[in-house]
Amino acid sequence: FHKVFHFVHNALSSPKHIFAPLSARLLSKALYKPCQADLDALLIALQKVYGLKSKAAAKKKVTKDQARKHVRQEGAEPIELRARCLDAKMMIEQLSNDGVAVPGPNWERWWENLLIHVHNGCLSDDPDVPVYKWLGKHAIKGPLGVE
Repeated sequence: FHKVFHFVHNALSSPKHIFAPLSARLLSKALYKPCQADLDALLIALQKVYGLKSKAAAKKKVTKDQARKHVRQEGAEPIELRARCLDAKMMIEQLSNDGVAVPGPNWERWWENLLIHVHNGCLSDDPDVPVYKWLGKHAIKGPLGVE
């Protein structure tokens, strides 16, 4: 989160630019991806609650609130993370509003610094080190409050 806040205030032409929120969201999606194990557990729970036969059908039932509550975010491995960040950079560079581009004067320097951290693995989760401590289960309630 700190990197995204720093990005909005230091890399963009203005933190109040009309595309600043979209740019921050693109960077956030590049830096973090949903934990696949948590997502699978949520889909299985929704399959049981709604009596669905496939994960694809359960995926259509997932709400933003459920995803936020039950699916942790994790950092990708450096190679994947670099590709995701460069894709986000390219998309953000294409944005402009009435000729005012999103990138500011510190744009290239900020990205260079970020990519150094990506290359060094500073923003990636080590697969051998648990980032989260399991504290218990959250109930997934169905349409009638049935668990």
